[in-house]
Amino acid sequence: MQNTESRILAVNPGSRYTGYAVFLDTEPYDWGIKTLKGHSFNERQIKFESFLSDMVDTYEINSLALKSLHPARSSLHLSRMSMSLRACAKRNGLRVRRYSVKEIEVSTSGPGALNKAKLMEAVATSYPFLYPDLFSERERRNPYLVRMFEAVALAMKFLGDSDALKGRKD
Repeated sequence: MQNTESRILAVNPGSRYTGYAVFLDTEPYDWGIKTLKGHSFNERQIKFESFLSDMVDTYEINSLALKSLHPARSSLHLSRMSMSLRACAKRNGLRVRRYSVKEIEVSTSGPGALNKAKLMEAVATSYPFLYPDLFSERERRNPYLVRMFEAVALAMKFLGDSDALKGRKD
């Protein structure tokens, strides 16, 4: 019997650090930052693809929420990572939805000034067990966990998107 529950992998891609969140139905099950170690981009690309395949197989993922890259703020390598992610999703027959950072921020933080700090606060308010991560991120000089918070927000946006739940592909 095939599993019909929504199993979402949300990914905020990065060429060195990738934020991810796995939601089983409406609840977060796994989340974090995947560090892509390697001396060359090709090494990191192989590790990225292996990580994605493992996540899809382990959690029987059926949907992918992906952060859209801003053309002026992304590199060729990051664009290749994103294309690799979409190709992996296609090979595995996943529903794919891409969201811009503005769409994510508006859906979690509401109208008004948009910024990553408000987004992280809104995500932690929805899932209070993330407050320790929020507090540690606030104390960091260089943001690290913001990618993970954005991945959780991606999954939240996907869940709230009625088109995605109807199986519309992007």
